[in-house]
Amino acid sequence: MMGLSGIMIAADGLMGRRFHSRTGHDLLAGTYVQPAATSFFTNPFTSYDWEEENQSVKAIVLISKPKLPEWNLWQWMRQYPGLTLIIVGSASMAAVLGTFIGTQVYIQNQANLRASQNQDNEVFLALVGRLSPAANTDPAQRRGAILALGTLQDPRAVPLLVDLLGQEDDPILLEVIQQALVSTGPVALPNIRKLNQALRNDLDSMRFGADQRQKRIVSQRQQATQRAIAKILKVYGGFIQQADLSRVHLGQTTTPPAQFTLVLDQTDLSGISFRSAIMTHANFRNSRFASPGPDGRFNTFDDLISDLSGADLTSVDLTGAFMSPVIMRRTNLLNGTLDRANLSNADLNGSNFSSASLIGTNLENANLKEASLTGADITNANLSRSDLKLARMSQINAQGTQFMFADLREADLQRGSLSGADFQGANLQNANLSQAQLTGTNFRNARLQNANLSNADLSLVNLQGARLHGANFEGVTFVVNRETRTDEFIEETAQGATSNRMQGADFSRVQNLSDAQITYICNQGAIHPNCES
Repeated sequence: MMGLSGIMIAADGLMGRRFHSRTGHDLLAGTYVQPAATSFFTNPFTSYDWEEENQSVKAIVLISKPKLPEWNLWQWMRQYPGLTLIIVGSASMAAVLGTFIGTQVYIQNQANLRASQNQDNEVFLALVGRLSPAANTDPAQRRGAILALGTLQDPRAVPLLVDLLGQEDDPILLEVIQQALVSTGPVALPNIRKLNQALRNDLDSMRFGADQRQKRIVSQRQQATQRAIAKILKVYGGFIQQADLSRVHLGQTTTPPAQFTLVLDQTDLSGISFRSAIMTHANFRNSRFASPGPDGRFNTFDDLISDLSGADLTSVDLTGAFMSPVIMRRTNLLNGTLDRANLSNADLNGSNFSSASLIGTNLENANLKEASLTGADITNANLSRSDLKLARMSQINAQGTQFMFADLREADLQRGSLSGADFQGANLQNANLSQAQLTGTNFRNARLQNANLSNADLSLVNLQGARLHGANFEGVTFVVNRETRTDEFIEETAQGATSNRMQGADFSRVQNLSDAQITYICNQGAIHPNCES
């Protein structure tokens, strides 16, 4: 027992040589011993009185907070060389093995791809061989080969099918080819569009003195392109973005055997360009021509807006269509139907809406500068804050239409039916309203400087706050005289009775007012130099 204790004491002392004079029990307790004679520390007990000097403390025992050594990779590797060798060797073997496996997978994928391409190439060549004029192929096999080309994922298939369509004479095969093109999807649209334009040019050149049989064949080929385009737009509507169908001919054809009418009702056509396209008598009821894009908000960079500038949409049906804010500059919508369509914020500069029906249509903030609405029906439409500067709107039917704060400078509204329309705050400077029916129209705070109102019916009109400087009131009717019938159950109130519809309106510089008109406006509270104060 004594021997074991001696060994433990000796070991405890020997550890001090290795750990900077700290014995084993100091290491265990986290302390170290400092001689009291050194001046490194100040004796904290010198201020006390001790009876004997030997009772003074000769050493101070301090508890240290061991600092965690900073980890060093190189020192760790030197301390554990075996483990380091194992880790490095394993990582090297894993890297070599991973590289080998990756290389084998890549080589196998490339081999599979080449094999697949070779197989597709063989299939394509076999199908082309069946369609060769020299091949002895029966019609059924020929039709099967054409349909197979439509399902083949080969970039050469679409140009080949389009070329076949441009050369085929058999109506049955024309039908098969256009169906195969539909199967290829939107990727075929550029090639079909080019063929459509080329065939249209051929028909124009054959208009006079051409062979009727040849003209019929070309017409059937064009019909096939039209049907293929219409089917692709209908089937893939909403998934076709930024497609270019400019100058394409999709107009109605009534001549047998190539009859065609474009029907794309309730179809999403957002983002498609129809610039200068021909789409007469087309049916776009409740279709969309604009979408907000992936972010779901308009007026951002990803909006999908269709462009129909310069297109021929004669007699088109756009009832309930969403066209805000499409681009339709110089578009022909003659005799079209746009009832309840949404054209707010649309660019309609110079477009032709003559004889069109726009009943209840939303044209708020639309750009209709220099547009033609001659004879159009815009009853109950909303044109608030729209730009109608220099617009041609003679003989328009606009009963109950809203023109609040619209710009109608120099617009032509002569002989228009505008009863009950609201022009509050509108700008009608230099506008032509001669012979217009304006019964019950609201011109409150409107700007009518130099406007032509000659021979217009202004009965029950509201001119409060209107600016009338230089306006022409020659022959204007303020009161409609109606014969009183004795058998009427309810007697109408005299329209000449005093009201506040002209209260404060300044007629001082109005032109061509008659004495009777001056008397009437004075009775209504208007301002004129001849009115009695």
